[in-house]
Amino acid sequence: MIDKTTIWSFHAQVQGVTNAVAELLSEAIGEQDEALLAMLQTELRTVREWILGNKQSPKAIFEKLEIVRQQIGNIEHHGIQNAVSILQGTVAELTQIAGQHTKQMLEAILDNEKAIRRRSFKSELTDRSA
Repeated sequence: MIDKTTIWSFHAQVQGVTNAVAELLSEAIGEQDEALLAMLQTELRTVREWILGNKQSPKAIFEKLEIVRQQIGNIEHHGIQNAVSILQGTVAELTQIAGQHTKQMLEAILDNEKAIRRRSFKSELTDRSA
């Protein structure tokens, strides 16, 4: 029979995976933000020096800013790929947990059905012999 303990066990397993995923995604986002900030600080310092020193034409500055924009896109793309990888691993783990839980539930249902049939069969035998 399916009891509260089985259901709570399943819930706890899913909650544990969910918490782990949230932590992994938070770490991945933090790493992405740190990489983005470091890149921006370096690149924008260079652009500022170019602007203040009038060492480069506006076209060269815009080209440099376009490179910065592309680097931002690359960092974001890497972060998204990392998040997708984390989520794909999680889906596999959740699928395994759900499969185990479903198996346990089906076994409990079948055991319960067998017990009902045994009682019914014994009852029929008792009624016939009386």
